[in-house]
Amino acid sequence: MMSVTQVGQPHTLATLISERCRDLRLSQAEFVSRVGSQNIQKGIWLLHHLFDGDHTRTEVPIKAISAALNLPDDVVNRSAQVTQQLFEDRKRRRAEIAGATRRGEKSTGSIGPHLRLISG
Repeated sequence: MMSVTQVGQPHTLATLISERCRDLRLSQAEFVSRVGSQNIQKGIWLLHHLFDGDHTRTEVPIKAISAALNLPDDVVNRSAQVTQQLFEDRKRRRAEIAGATRRGEKSTGSIGPHLRLISG
């Protein structure tokens, strides 16, 4: 089995952290403890926001993640950038869909045409 740290392309933080924790046999609680969280439940909650790319709610430094997972900072930083880009893309797409809906347009993400095909 090849580890995400052995593959040259960047991954999301969720993939990087999850697979590296699995490699190191760390639970989520052990990981959030390693990055300095005193409140384990809150740390796990923040970890899930970090996985979603919402860095506004999380303040876990890249260095803490790197140290907790025994990874170079640049590997974790690349994953953080990929995750942030995906988060921004999702926000932009939601805004586009909301704008199209307000204007009465069908968005490309709409299932309306599929419903007509099924029902008619």
